[in-house]
Amino acid sequence: RPFWESGWNRLYVSGQAGYYDHLNTYRALFASGNVGYRLTLPVGLSMDASLGLGGMYQALVGDVYARSASGTYEPTTDWGRPALTPSLGLGLGYDLTGLGLKDRRAFMQLQTFGEYPVNSMLIPHLAALLGVQWHLGR
Repeated sequence: RPFWESGWNRLYVSGQAGYYDHLNTYRALFASGNVGYRLTLPVGLSMDASLGLGGMYQALVGDVYARSASGTYEPTTDWGRPALTPSLGLGLGYDLTGLGLKDRRAFMQLQTFGEYPVNSMLIPHLAALLGVQWHLGR
């Protein structure tokens, strides 16, 4: 939702929620909030830059083992863990209003996000997002 607009320029606040699959490692549910800048040309093409902060709840994929008091390793259940996820995104989009889809925008975005804590460190990731945005509250 824009909190400032002037001509082709817009500053906005948005949110995301979804599912993340880190192949053969873990799966996670995530939610984040973003603040961004969008330049929209009269033909409907737009360019974005955004900063975000969110979280994910992740669980390991496959067999998990833990060391017992006797020093042996035994199967265990991974109940998951939370992680903080700051992000930075750059993207392109197209306003679908001209196709009769009011307040919708198709987009693709390249996003880098951090995952903290991983062994007390922030680990960077790269993600490609593709989707449709709905502008709520108008």
